[in-house]
Amino acid sequence: MGRKEKKRVEKKEKEKEKKKEKKIMDERRRGGEGAGKAMIAVPVDPLEWQISEDTANAIVAWLANTVGAAESVLRVAATGHDKRLFLKVTLSLYLFSAIGRFALGITVAYAGNHSFSTSPLLRPCQ
Repeated sequence: MGRKEKKRVEKKEKEKEKKKEKKIMDERRRGGEGAGKAMIAVPVDPLEWQISEDTANAIVAWLANTVGAAESVLRVAATGHDKRLFLKVTLSLYLFSAIGRFALGITVAYAGNHSFSTSPLLRPCQ
């Protein structure tokens, strides 16, 4: 099989795949299989998601620098020598803690309300 013939076969396969995807999407638009579901078929070529080695190294270097900078700032804050930084970190952590407690309270209240309203054992007798 020559190179031109391989390309021709690959092109036909891609055209078949596109027709199949178009048929699926048309069927969903008309309300056929999969209608009403929040699922969108997006053809993705796995080769488009590959990154080069240089890009991967740059991402890892950036992540390492960010973690290192955060560690050094937290180390200085933990010693307590820089009072302003110590106060900023303390207040930030306290704020995050308060937000977490508030979110947990909402979650527990929702779960309690949901279980109360859906459980037949917890409903009052009529």
